[in-house]
Amino acid sequence: ADDAFEAVVSLCVLEHVPAVESAVSEAARVLKAGGLFVFTVDSLSEPHTPPAYVAYHREKFYIADFLPAERIERLLDENGFDAIEWAGIGRNRISGAVLRLFALRYSVYRWFSPILAATALLADALGGSERRGYVLLVAARKKAP
Repeated sequence: ADDAFEAVVSLCVLEHVPAVESAVSEAARVLKAGGLFVFTVDSLSEPHTPPAYVAYHREKFYIADFLPAERIERLLDENGFDAIEWAGIGRNRISGAVLRLFALRYSVYRWFSPILAATALLADALGGSERRGYVLLVAARKKAP
């Protein structure tokens, strides 16, 4: 039903949906005014991401389309949302390299994951834009009509 929910949550889904515009529109339709749309997406928008890795990630994880912040902002605006919080993960060379290692060599990564995860978090805390990264986490509020 229209205006039925207080929140919609989508974790690592939208980048796999060929018609992402329809998915965001549907989230807006079912949310009450003031409701929250919280989601994560693969963005791969860190500028030092190797093109070969982008191609690998697209094929390996069945990505329909990566969603950089500019496209997310447009989708939210077109569907009556205000973005209220952003967080980028893998938003600099160091944390991006750690995330690539995770995706490319999980068998190695898992043995060192506490150290590598802490390294990625620390690197992200030290630099890079919240609206850029390998993964974007976004919280948006549906505007009142």
